[in-house]
Amino acid sequence: MKIKIPTSWSQITVQQWMDAERAKDDRFGVVGAVSNMTAAELRKVSEVAMTAAHQATLELLSRRPSQLYREIRLNGEVLAFIPNWDEFTAGEFADAEYFASNLSECAHEFLAVMYRRYDPKSRHRRRLVPYDQPDNADAFLQAPADILGGCFLFFYLIDEHYRNGMLQSLAAAAIAKSPKNMAGITRSTSWLAKMRQKWTKSKDGRWRGR
Repeated sequence: MKIKIPTSWSQITVQQWMDAERAKDDRFGVVGAVSNMTAAELRKVSEVAMTAAHQATLELLSRRPSQLYREIRLNGEVLAFIPNWDEFTAGEFADAEYFASNLSECAHEFLAVMYRRYDPKSRHRRRLVPYDQPDNADAFLQAPADILGGCFLFFYLIDEHYRNGMLQSLAAAAIAKSPKNMAGITRSTSWLAKMRQKWTKSKDGRWRGR
């Protein structure tokens, strides 16, 4: 029996990433989360195959995403990443901070704060709908996990630039570090460091309990 492990975050969903994070101390669970195989099925494969699959899974999850998506299409709708930190409401900030503190359970809700629809009532196309709550969070469960990974990269870069005294705007920082199309905000927050810490642990393999 062969175990097929995806080779990039774009090949797993946010739900699979969350499942893998929750199963970080169980090699059958973490491999099963990304391979769509049950623990019972995995227990029947050879030890050599299981060891290789486990290592490949850990390497997949520790791979650094290369871009942040400024716009995504989800269920036929175009959603945009928050374009301006100065317009971030108290509700958005509180929810984002709460969801970011428990991504293994709330990654989809975190993304629902970070990405929202354009406001059809606004004369300015770049203005997003006013935030109330992450009402479309469940739709993100089946979104590619590299969207979430891009958010990790985003906050890592912003915190890095802030610490180095080079931060002028989030857009400038992101564009300077990435060839891809990235959005921006204009100031650091108390939880940017948390996101950077999570990304660092993810990159080093500690987040998933190697």
